[in-house]
Amino acid sequence: MTQFKNGRQMASLPTAAIIGAGISGLTTGKNLADAGVEYDCFESSDRIGGNWAFRNPNGHSSAYRSLHIDTSRECLSFRDFPMRDDLPDFPHHSQIKEYPAGGLLALRTQHAQAGTARRAVPRREARTGPAGR
Repeated sequence: MTQFKNGRQMASLPTAAIIGAGISGLTTGKNLADAGVEYDCFESSDRIGGNWAFRNPNGHSSAYRSLHIDTSRECLSFRDFPMRDDLPDFPHHSQIKEYPAGGLLALRTQHAQAGTARRAVPRREARTGPAGR
């Protein structure tokens, strides 16, 4: 995407791949989208939520039945996408999973590709910048 500032053309924004649609991957996607950067998000499981997906069939969740987060909902919330006021101060794992799944992901669903494990991401030399970055 070509950007212009004060009538001058700026460098194109990069595109990105996010591996994993857990809280970190969703947060990364939100911040990239807010900055105007295009991305695709790949998730190996058949569902999003990462560690908060209780009984995740990919076997990577360490959530247990009585798990509650140790961070308050106020600290966990995005400023422009707050957690519901009716949730407890320290939500249960099912409520944490609902938070991104129920709203944030609804905004970004077109980017998330569930059931698409990535073991490696090949470099495209034509799209690699100076010094291999």
